[in-house]
Amino acid sequence: HANVPLMFGHTKTESTLFLRSDMRNFDISEEQMRSRLKTGFGIDDAKVDEIVAGYHETDPEMTPSDILIAVTSDVQFRLPLSEAAVTRSSAEGQAPVWMYNFAWEIPQNDGELGAPHAVDIPFAFGTLDAAGAMITHQFASALDRIAVRPGPTSISVGILQTGGERSFFSTNGHLDGLDAAFFSSA
Repeated sequence: HANVPLMFGHTKTESTLFLRSDMRNFDISEEQMRSRLKTGFGIDDAKVDEIVAGYHETDPEMTPSDILIAVTSDVQFRLPLSEAAVTRSSAEGQAPVWMYNFAWEIPQNDGELGAPHAVDIPFAFGTLDAAGAMITHQFASALDRIAVRPGPTSISVGILQTGGERSFFSTNGHLDGLDAAFFSSA
């Protein structure tokens, strides 16, 4: 299957979908975060210190909950996908491999879940119409200015690679069926 292009994707806060089974995860103390990391990943205090320092170096404003969410999202999703993408893309004769990090935050509950697991799927596969409840609030004021056409939607993902090379993945969705008359009546 080396001749089949492949796209890997993850969301910024994948683990919030699973952590929401205990909403206390979204408002924890430093001690609770450290305990959950030690227990969940079988690591000691020194490793927790190193991890927390690394995340704080990137963003000093991260709360203990932010760190728990980032670590669990990275360890369970981003890092394995990144390794798979590198392995697959480095194979000789491999078709293009793309990877994205989806960071759009869902508006429900004031965005508390951020960009949870699977929120990217309707965007990546052009099925936003089926996921309307998820995004309606975010775009509510703009919807009266957007022309709506029944049928599949389209998506484009652009990737800037090392050295400035740009790659794009697009699906046409309903764009092939549009003409100038549609836009003039919108």
